[in-house]
Amino acid sequence: MRQVHVLAVLLASVRLAAAAEQVVMAEDFSGPLPAGWRALEGTWEVRDGQLVHPDASGAPHARLVAAAPIREGIIEVEATPIEENAYRFASVGLVGKYVDDQHEWWFRFGSYGAINIDGRIPGIDKIPIGSVRPECGRTYRLKIVMQGGLVGVSVDGTMIGIFRDPFADREGRPGVFTETHARFDNFRVTSYSR
Repeated sequence: MRQVHVLAVLLASVRLAAAAEQVVMAEDFSGPLPAGWRALEGTWEVRDGQLVHPDASGAPHARLVAAAPIREGIIEVEATPIEENAYRFASVGLVGKYVDDQHEWWFRFGSYGAINIDGRIPGIDKIPIGSVRPECGRTYRLKIVMQGGLVGVSVDGTMIGIFRDPFADREGRPGVFTETHARFDNFRVTSYSR
């Protein structure tokens, strides 16, 4: 636990060194999905002012990414798992960086009862963070902070993990992730520039 605290302080100090923050996207899904969003897996729709993935069959790694890529910055969303999937778990998450079909990572909250970083990262299977069984119907505030080659992930304002960005030298498209029926709202991306 002390190591996570020290790394959280380090990440916060690196963030303070950023010259400028610029909101590059703030999407409340009150209208149609903006041009440029891309479904990598799953079926997605905007319904009643929220982004919805309606499939609870257990479709693997449903991801939708936004048009604008970032290298460093903040990605945040309000995410609500609606029901458990066919494998008996609920999950929500964020895509940290989609570089291309062979280089991407996402933050999974609840998949198979775990919290981890997964994706297509050469030489890495998964980065374990912890365990959780998200409550269906509860909204979670998920956040990724990428700065200085480090990534911090938090849930409801609590930092739960810090790791090295496997694609720190590249831009990638941020987005949302789930493996069940879920809703997302207030997706926001802030980019750091020096």
